[in-house]
Amino acid sequence: MDIILYNPDILFYTKSFIYIEEYHKLSCVSKYFHNTFEIKSMIHKNDIKSINNIYGCTNELIFHLIDTNIRNKFSYRFNKKLIDIFYKNIEYNLLTYIINISKLYFIEYLIEILYHSINHRYYNIIKAFDKIYEIRIESNHII
Repeated sequence: MDIILYNPDILFYTKSFIYIEEYHKLSCVSKYFHNTFEIKSMIHKNDIKSINNIYGCTNELIFHLIDTNIRNKFSYRFNKKLIDIFYKNIEYNLLTYIINISKLYFIEYLIEILYHSINHRYYNIIKAFDKIYEIRIESNHII
């Protein structure tokens, strides 16, 4: 039975029937399941194939997960105004395009920069731009 659960092909297929809200529970089962079902690492690795395969996953949910990760990472409070401004000024088609071309880190750093600017942490904004620059250098293309 254990062999079936750890088979990557079977696990990839069964992941499409597991609702996204259950992923955190599954990531606590074992180290293997943690690596397979941890959404934060999927977002950080830009694993769009796995994210799009999740049952119940939408662009808004991906955005919400990125927002939650950033707030937890830097101990920021939820800012409804920031979310409204973001949705008001970015087109849904652009958000979909960015997600589909595997540039989730772009959205992640954009939200991070917005939170840092609201909380007057300007040094963290510079560090975020440095991270974007490093990604650009590593991938040899313009973001």
